[in-house]
Amino acid sequence: KINPGQPSQVQQPQQKQNVQEAPKEFKKPLDYAHSIIDDLESEITDLLADNVRLKNNRLEMLAEVENIKKHLNQEQDHIKKFRSAAICEKILPIIDNFERALQLKNVSADVHNFLMGFKMIYSTLKTSLSE
Repeated sequence: KINPGQPSQVQQPQQKQNVQEAPKEFKKPLDYAHSIIDDLESEITDLLADNVRLKNNRLEMLAEVENIKKHLNQEQDHIKKFRSAAICEKILPIIDNFERALQLKNVSADVHNFLMGFKMIYSTLKTSLSE
């Protein structure tokens, strides 16, 4: 019978506790806890050291990338310089021919008109090369 004024005496099922028992080699539970803490502290120290090492590796690689970029830019500048020099070597004889043509004196009116055109081309070419 269940009496309404009386608290029920139904037994609650016992819950399993998830507490891990200390291995037998530890005499006291506190020793086991200290052992776990020591292991975790050691792992944290190792992870912090790995983190520092990885950060240093990253910085070294970034510096290497910057050095490679700098080197490539220098090479490109060098290539442009020599490419420009090669073009100038090809253009110099043309400029010499213009200068010789412009030194002509006592020419006919038709030739004089051509020389005026040569002079404009020569001036434009020299201005372009001086830039």
